[in-house]
Amino acid sequence: MKVTVESKIDFTPAMRKIESDEFWKDAAHEWHRLYMDYVPRDTKHLRDHVHIRPKEIEHYEDYAAYIYFGVKMIDPATGAGGKTGDGGITWTSRKGVRKVPTNIPLKMKTPGTTRLWDKKAIQDKKDRILIRSMQGWIDRNL
Repeated sequence: MKVTVESKIDFTPAMRKIESDEFWKDAAHEWHRLYMDYVPRDTKHLRDHVHIRPKEIEHYEDYAAYIYFGVKMIDPATGAGGKTGDGGITWTSRKGVRKVPTNIPLKMKTPGTTRLWDKKAIQDKKDRILIRSMQGWIDRNL
């Protein structure tokens, strides 16, 4: 005896929900929460000053890329990272000059923080927590 069963399931509504900006913005919020402990936090501005959009987390401090890539940047003409007139409290660079990276790693002051903080979070398997969290979102919202 042969039995054939045919099922027609319309996944379109579910796919729309998963592809929605709401889903991806929630995913970005969760990913930011999970990697935040790895972000250097000398002043907390880098951790806290973020724009979160669907599929995007932007740290909007002027020095964000400098810290993220974690290498000393110097003025190609002077070979210095910057100049100070007040004993190192504030630093400035020559206007209009694009700094170049060196091979000198930055020293992070806060233990446990690092450059390439999202990659470190993946190395520590935080991405698996994100996957479980977003599966929970799907279960709650579909």
